[in-house]
Amino acid sequence: MLVLGPDFESHLHSHHAVQLAIGLEGDLRMRSTSTQPWSASSAFLVPPNVPHEFDAQGSTCALFYLFPGGKAYTGLQKLHGGSAIEALSVSPEIMQTLRKISASDSREQALADQVCSLLFESPATATQTPQDPRFEAVLGWINRHLDQPIKLAELASAVGISESWISHRFRQYEGVTLRRYVLCNRLRNALHEALKGYSLTDAAHRAGFSDSAHFTRTFRDAYGICPSFVLSRSEPCQVFWLNDESHSTNG
Repeated sequence: MLVLGPDFESHLHSHHAVQLAIGLEGDLRMRSTSTQPWSASSAFLVPPNVPHEFDAQGSTCALFYLFPGGKAYTGLQKLHGGSAIEALSVSPEIMQTLRKISASDSREQALADQVCSLLFESPATATQTPQDPRFEAVLGWINRHLDQPIKLAELASAVGISESWISHRFRQYEGVTLRRYVLCNRLRNALHEALKGYSLTDAAHRAGFSDSAHFTRTFRDAYGICPSFVLSRSEPCQVFWLNDESHSTNG
């Protein structure tokens, strides 16, 4: 997920996703404890589950969230595989493209995909194994039932494929487990529905969460921010799904 917007800041927190934060109008400030001096850089990479807080007041910021195992994360790991917060430099081409997206009045998904390719693709990730058509059927069934409990045994029976085959192919093609795939898609669907104007409760139910509190708690654990961080700001955010993320919507 990519979130673009002005004046981001956070208190000390951690999350399951890897975060790449890029300041578009100046340096960001980042630190790993509330007593540590701030470090300044145009970009920071935060590994999963590492405590941190950041300050981008007065600047537009691009926040990328990647889950370990995904294709974009794999490409990033080939360049930066450390376990501590790392200050990075970002190419002028990427900065220029992100600023163009931020300044646009229309949704620039193609440009967001271009930025992701520049940032995260490596020769190893650019050349992908052709996907088995049977796996497409698996994904189709899942995406039609995201608002319901999904169990591996039920899925295997519905598509006529063994549980072990499905589990193996998820790691091969998606780089994540079935459970992680379902969770990520539910989070995206719920946020997508909320951005369309549904209440947080209705958006949560439509995406398969028991209530808005369940959705908010799960979203915060994954991304380190609450949905309100995106939905209830005086200055609106732009949200993009990365080009290696699967996304389906209900209705």
